[in-house]
Amino acid sequence: MIDLDSRGCGQRMGRFVLPPGDPCTCTGVRLGGHYHRYAPEMQGQDPPLYMDMLPEVTAEVIGRWFNCTESKPVESTLGVTETAPELTSKVAPGSTPVASTPTDTTQVISITPEPSMPPADCQVILDAGQSASGVYTIRHAGQNMQVYCRMELGKGYIVFQRRLDGSVSFDRTWQEYAEGFGNLTGEFWLGNQKLRSLTRNWGRDMVINLRAFDGEEARIRYEDFNVDSSENKYKLFVRWFSEDGGDAGDSLWTHSNEDFSTLDKDHDDTVGENCAEKFHGGWWYKRCGSDISHRFVSNLNGLYYNNATVDDYMGIQWVTWKGKAVSLKGCEMMTRPKCNWSITELPADCQEILDAGQTTSGVYTILDHYACQIMQVFCSMEPESGKGYIVFQRRLDGSVSFNRTWQGYAEGFGDLTGEFWLGNQKLHSLTRNGKWELVITLRAYDGDEARVRYGYFLMDSSELKYGIHLSGFSEESGDAGNSLRIHRNEDFSTLDKDHDNTNRHNCAEKFHGGWWYNRCGSYTSRDFKSNLNGLYYNNATVDDYMGIQWVTWKGKNISLKGCEMMIRRGP
Repeated sequence: MIDLDSRGCGQRMGRFVLPPGDPCTCTGVRLGGHYHRYAPEMQGQDPPLYMDMLPEVTAEVIGRWFNCTESKPVESTLGVTETAPELTSKVAPGSTPVASTPTDTTQVISITPEPSMPPADCQVILDAGQSASGVYTIRHAGQNMQVYCRMELGKGYIVFQRRLDGSVSFDRTWQEYAEGFGNLTGEFWLGNQKLRSLTRNWGRDMVINLRAFDGEEARIRYEDFNVDSSENKYKLFVRWFSEDGGDAGDSLWTHSNEDFSTLDKDHDDTVGENCAEKFHGGWWYKRCGSDISHRFVSNLNGLYYNNATVDDYMGIQWVTWKGKAVSLKGCEMMTRPKCNWSITELPADCQEILDAGQTTSGVYTILDHYACQIMQVFCSMEPESGKGYIVFQRRLDGSVSFNRTWQGYAEGFGDLTGEFWLGNQKLHSLTRNGKWELVITLRAYDGDEARVRYGYFLMDSSELKYGIHLSGFSEESGDAGNSLRIHRNEDFSTLDKDHDNTNRHNCAEKFHGGWWYNRCGSYTSRDFKSNLNGLYYNNATVDDYMGIQWVTWKGKNISLKGCEMMIRRGP
């Protein structure tokens, strides 16, 4: 707790959250690191335990939050006044643009919220009562940034691209696209680095508004939208297309999973030609050579034309709507979080918590941004390597039975500080977006330890029987070998759901634990190499394949003393 009596406030205040498993609830404790008064009736009681996973909170900040009159006032930085920020400006080459006065005349808003810390998103601003579209300051990933907020009925979007009149050139370098350019009240690109920061947790959708010279308009939506890191060339990922208005069609489908290209960075699939240079704008190009048909379906950053008719694929293109010989009059690309804004500031994984300075392993609260699901996980922190892992399985002493039903494994069981299985549904939800790695630590009764890693790990949905997919095996320590190889692409089986490839046996029932079994009959010696969820034995020597098994390390007659399975989002 932080004592502010010395500041003349006359009350004790602090920030806390209820510990994992606490049956109490309190409407004063809000998700996302807000603050709560230390009530007089709590005097003499131990305050609830908490683990701080957000940036440092000082007495001055808390004083401002509770209107401490002795605190030094801090001027709000949320609003912008009359002049909108200009990133950079450069007149487009080619056809002569019309006057550079922006046609979007929405008033730029200046607001002073409480607390003075900028909100996390345009949705927060809208929910706070600011219904006018305009330029606002938000705070995301610990950094303030100015954005244009498009306010609609119940939805606040961050606009990251706008084309209006050709007043700003989009034929820019890699660095310019990374940093952003243009004017937030006119034509602009917010910046690939900001897009990466906003979308890195896979919890956002994207809406695109299109305008044609013939007066028609269209609007499309992708429920999933992600831009990868600079190291991965700002690769685009979109899926789950729908039309919100008009019949524009899906012109991004062939550009998903493509790298970003600019006039000085050619990352397209066309040999000997730079599509970004050819079409005068940075984009997620696939191909633009002789096989351009069906490989080039959109380019909203192309050269601006003051008329609709253009040479094939030139200009602002959405081919499935107007065809390859028609350039659009304007467009706008924008994004918003799928989760309720009040929880979006929770960390997405243990790596974020470690990066924020929390180096102690333990139970933390994270947000699965894709499913908008808050979950408690055990984080294994390795500050010396800079890696934070979500532990999803642990065997220690046999205190928890792993011979569970399909539903038990789906929901998870055990104690996060002891033996447990996090839950197949959580594993699927976490790993279905982005790239995840799997690390397994093994402990034997003879004192030996080993650690193996798989560079790629994915668990299927319940409908696909929680199948496991992995690759990229390596030994980080010891010589345990690859005992999961024969189990990859296999479905999960439990005592009441037999999905293995053995006709006469249910392997999960036979070996007392849910696992991705291949076979356990006459082919056991070839097709059974691991089972880390088997029956716990207090000694090493067991009947063939019984107990906690990693056959390529200790053999089929040795049960292990303990193990841990954990995942981490890859680069």
